[in-house]
Amino acid sequence: MYSNNTQLQSELSDIYVAPIAGTNGIDLRNYLIMSWNTQNNPDSKYKLTVKLGEPTTIYKGLQRSGDATWDEVRVRATWTLSDEKKTLMTSTDSASESYTFVSDLVSANASKNSTIQNAVKSIGEKIEMKVNAKLKNKD
Repeated sequence: MYSNNTQLQSELSDIYVAPIAGTNGIDLRNYLIMSWNTQNNPDSKYKLTVKLGEPTTIYKGLQRSGDATWDEVRVRATWTLSDEKKTLMTSTDSASESYTFVSDLVSANASKNSTIQNAVKSIGEKIEMKVNAKLKNKD
C-alpha cells in the first residue's frame, strides 16, 4: 500500500477531500489531507466526499448498581471517491473502540473523547488504504 511509486504519489496528492461535518469530521479530513500530502485544491483530479456518523456508545460492562464500567464507541462513515467523469468507488467503513468508564466524570469524558478520536483515525486508515489500492490499480 505504501509505495515509493512517484505516479501513485502524484495521484494521491491530486485528491480533494471535501469538508466533513462536525469536529470529528474536521479531524478525519485533516488526517486524510496529511496522509496523502495533498494541497486539497477543489479543482483536483479526484474528489473524496465523506459522511461521518455521530459516535454511538454501547454499555459493555455493568456493576450490580447498574452503573456502566466498560463502554464501546462505534463510528461509521460512508464515502465516495470520484474523478471528473464518474464515481470510482463507494464504501462504508466503521470502527469501534472500548474504554473503561470511571466514576470521575472529567476522566470518563477524556477517555471517551480519546476513544472517539482513535475510532475516527481507524476509519481514516481504512479509507486511506482503500483509496491507495484503487488508485494504484486503476485501469
